Amino acid sequence: MRIKPFFCVLAAIVFMSLSALGDIPPEDMRLSSFRSTNSPYPVPSYADRAAWQERAKELRQHILISCGLWPMPERTALNAKVFGKIERSGYSVEKVYFESRPGLYVVGNLYRPVGKEGPFPGILSAHGHWGGGRFENSETASVPGRAINLALQGYVVFSYSMLGNNEVNGQISHSFGGDWEQLWGTSAMGVQLWNSIRALDFLTSLADVDGARIGMTGASGGGTQTFMLSAVDDRIKVSAPVNMISLHFQGGCVCENAPNLRIGTNNVEIGALMAPRPLLMVSASGDWTADTPSVEYPAIRNVYRFWQAEDRIKNAHFNCGHNYNKDSREAVYSWFGRWLQPENKTLNTKEVEFQVEPEENLKVFNELPAGALSQAQLLEYMIVQAKKAIQSRMPQDVKQLGEYREVFGAVLRDVLGASVPCAEQVVSYTAQQMSEGSRLYLGRRGGGERIPAVLFWPSYAQASGVTLVSDGAGLAGQVDGLKPRGGSLTASLVSKGYIVLVLEAFPAGGVITPPEGSGYLTTYNRAAGAEAVQDILTGVGFLQQRVGTCKVQMIGIGRAGLTVFLAGGFCEQASVVIADIDGFDNSSDGAFLEKLNIPLLRRGGDLTTAGAMLAPKRLVLFNTGSKFSGKDISSVYKAACASEMLSIVEGQQTVEEIVSRL
Repeated sequence: MRIKPFFCVLAAIVFMSLSALGDIPPEDMRLSSFRSTNSPYPVPSYADRAAWQERAKELRQHILISCGLWPMPERTALNAKVFGKIERSGYSVEKVYFESRPGLYVVGNLYRPVGKEGPFPGILSAHGHWGGGRFENSETASVPGRAINLALQGYVVFSYSMLGNNEVNGQISHSFGGDWEQLWGTSAMGVQLWNSIRALDFLTSLADVDGARIGMTGASGGGTQTFMLSAVDDRIKVSAPVNMISLHFQGGCVCENAPNLRIGTNNVEIGALMAPRPLLMVSASGDWTADTPSVEYPAIRNVYRFWQAEDRIKNAHFNCGHNYNKDSREAVYSWFGRWLQPENKTLNTKEVEFQVEPEENLKVFNELPAGALSQAQLLEYMIVQAKKAIQSRMPQDVKQLGEYREVFGAVLRDVLGASVPCAEQVVSYTAQQMSEGSRLYLGRRGGGERIPAVLFWPSYAQASGVTLVSDGAGLAGQVDGLKPRGGSLTASLVSKGYIVLVLEAFPAGGVITPPEGSGYLTTYNRAAGAEAVQDILTGVGFLQQRVGTCKVQMIGIGRAGLTVFLAGGFCEQASVVIADIDGFDNSSDGAFLEKLNIPLLRRGGDLTTAGAMLAPKRLVLFNTGSKFSGKDISSVYKAACASEMLSIVEGQQTVEEIVSRL
C-alpha cells in the first residue's frame, strides 16, 4: 500500500489541527444538548427544483422508514362493513368499520350526499385531540358539523377515529410504544399513519367516490395526520391541515412523534412534500401557528415557486385560539370547492346550520368484535410480519443481494444516520504531540462532537497500511499516555509499520443527561449507539483527510466490536472489518436493548444487513460465543459469491491472530 510520506502526514496534522482548534467544543455537546418538539428550526431553503425533488424523495422514504412502513406492509383484506344508514335532508350518515391489519379495527362514519348524482369527490376527515374524538361538537371544533356540510356540498366524507379513541379505545392505547416496540419500528404514529393509508384505501374503493378527486383535512393532531398522509400518498390531491405546521412546535403526542422522524427535518419540510398539489394552511394567532403568514407559509410557498404554482398554496389566518371553528371550516370548504369541484359554479361554501346526531347514532359498536386482537397480540403480529419481510428477501444470488441492499440497506442507513464525512467536514485539534503519536479530539464541522483519539504513525516513509481501532475499554485499552499499551493490538500494529488511529466512540466515558421534560427524545436525537457508529465513520473521514486516498482497516474490540461492524457496512473505504462480537446474542431483543438500543435497528435487519452491505469485503467476527448466529450473515456472503471472505470464530483471538488477518 502506498501512503503519503511521513513528513507530509505530520505537516498536514499540525496545520489542520491548528486551523480547526475553534471547531471542537470543550465538551461533547451530544451529552447535554438535545432537540425536542419545542425546539425552533431555521427556515429551510433549496437551490432549485431538482435539489428539492432529490430532498423530497429522501424525506418520503425517511417518513415511511421512521413509521415502520418501509418496506410497505401487506395490504390485507379490509373486510369493511358499512351499515346503519340514517337519511337526513340532503345527506346520509352510516357506520363503518374495517381491519387495517387482521384484527386491528378502524371505525368511523360515512357521510354521503343525497339527491345528487355521483361519483363524488371524497374527503378524509381526521379529528385530532379534541376530547370527543370524531364526536366532538363544540364552538371550537365540530367534527360531524364539517362532515355534514361537506356532504351537503357534494362530497363523500369518511370521518374516522384515531387509534385508542372512541369505540376502539380498548384495543390499542393511544400512548402505544416503548423502547422494545421502537426496536422493531412499531410506534403509535406508525400504526396511525397505516390506519390513515387504509382509510384512504377504503374511501377510494367506494363506487360513488371519484378516486382522482380526494381531499383531506384535520386540525391539531388531525392536522399532523393530514400533512403526513399527504406527504407519503399522492392519492391526496388537495390538503387542508389546520393549526399545525410550525417551525417551533412539531406535535405533542406519541401519535405525532415516531422514532428518528424529525432528525434533520421538521414539519415545514414535511408539509412542503404536498407541492405542487393544492395546499391550504389554516393558522391562528393564539397557538403555535401564530407566525405562519410571515414564516412557515412563505417557506413552503417558495417550494411551490419551483413549479410556478403559487396559486396552489394559500394561508387562511384567524385571530383566535387553537381551533377548527366555523371561520376555519369555511376557508377549507372554499379551498376544496375551488380544486375538487371547479366546474360547479353554484357551489355554496358557506356553512349552513346543522344538527349533529346523538352519539349513539354514530357509534359503530359497544364492544370490540370477537376477532379483535389485544395490544400485545398486535405487537406480536407486527414483529412477526417484520421478520417475515426480512426473511422473504434473504438473497440467494448477487442480483437478489442488490435488491436486499436497496430495501434494508436503505432502512439501516436511515436508522443509523451515519456516513463518512468529506475532508471539508472533518475538524480536529491536537491536545498533545510527541514523536510516538498525537492525542487528538475529532469531530464534524458544526456537529458538536468531541471524540477522543490518538494517532500513531510509522517512522519511515512507506507505511504497511492504515488501521482504525476502537476499544470498548476506551483509549486506555490500547494506549498508555502517548504510547501504545504494552502487549496491545495497537502496539503490535505500530511495530509492524501501520498508521493507527485509536478512537473512543460516544459517549466516551461521559454521562448523557437529557433535560427534564424533554419528551420524544428519539424523534429528534440519535441514540447513543447510532452516534457511536458515526464517530467511527468520522474517524475514517479524518484518516482520509490526513493520509489521503486510501483503504482503511477497521477493528473493534470488546463492546466496540458491534459498533465497528455496523459502521463498516456504510464505509466504502473499509478494506477489512474485524469485530469482537463479545458473546452477543443477536436473536434476543433484550440483548439489543442492553447493548445496541437503536430505534428501528431490528426492523432494518440489524447485523445481517450490515453484513450484506459489507460483502464481498473481508469480514472477521470473533468471540461470538455460543448464542450468536452467523447463519444469515453467511447467507449474504454466499449470495455475494464471497464465502471465503467471511470468518466467524466462536472463541477469542490473540493479538497475533488479529494482525495476521489484515
